[in-house]
Amino acid sequence: MATSKTTTKASSKSGSKTTSKSSSSPTSKSSTPSAKSGTKSTAKSSAAKSRVSHSKSAMERFKTEVASELGVNLKSENLTAKQAGQIGGEMVRRMIKKQSDQMK
Repeated sequence: MATSKTTTKASSKSGSKTTSKSSSSPTSKSSTPSAKSGTKSTAKSSAAKSRVSHSKSAMERFKTEVASELGVNLKSENLTAKQAGQIGGEMVRRMIKKQSDQMK
């Protein structure tokens, strides 16, 4: 249940100023998860984390491969926007080509 407080302050230059504050009850249904759903979400989240870390490492290898083919040194700390764009653009081109080849 939400409560609302309104405070009115008088100002000599601009008339009156009104501000509203609302707060919600600390015991809402969404803040107390059940024990059953907590165990299921933990199992799902660990599997999802595994897939995400695998995907991240695969994309990192792909980026390194494309950068080396374009002659861009990723070890350099001063990567220009142009170089980053070249790498990303080539990665997208290759992913689109691979996807369109799979659809045929």
